[in-house]
Amino acid sequence: MKTRFITIGKSRKGHVSEAVADWLKRLKPYLSFEYEELAVRTGQVSERAAVMRMEADALLKRVEPGDFIVLLDERGQAFTSPGFAAWLQERFNGSRPMVFVAGGAFGVEGRVRDRADTSLSLSKMTLTHQMARLLFLEQVFRAMKILRNERYHY
Repeated sequence: MKTRFITIGKSRKGHVSEAVADWLKRLKPYLSFEYEELAVRTGQVSERAAVMRMEADALLKRVEPGDFIVLLDERGQAFTSPGFAAWLQERFNGSRPMVFVAGGAFGVEGRVRDRADTSLSLSKMTLTHQMARLLFLEQVFRAMKILRNERYHY
């Protein structure tokens, strides 16, 4: 099944972008996985609601009506790593393409929440959207290893 991860904003040069590239490379043998960073040009807009509106517009243009949308959100459902792997397996058995979405620094507008089929929490703590990308990609990789009974998760 095709799986996508759409994020707002570009990974900063250096360690974050290098780590993202590394996790994407590791995932390649396991999963048809597309990663997209949306660069939303907010220009001189500084009002939080306006920035979130522009980001929501960009995100919602990138999803299809039949996609199963999973919003990464601190208020979402939390899993253990084996639990997340089992949840992913159930979703992979479905017929809808899965799209994970991570908002920008301000979070996401209500329209994105309304469009999401479910939400997933990576931590009860607030994470930067840069760190959330890395944590999420590592957990998807870990889930693939668990599902194949390969050494990685102890």
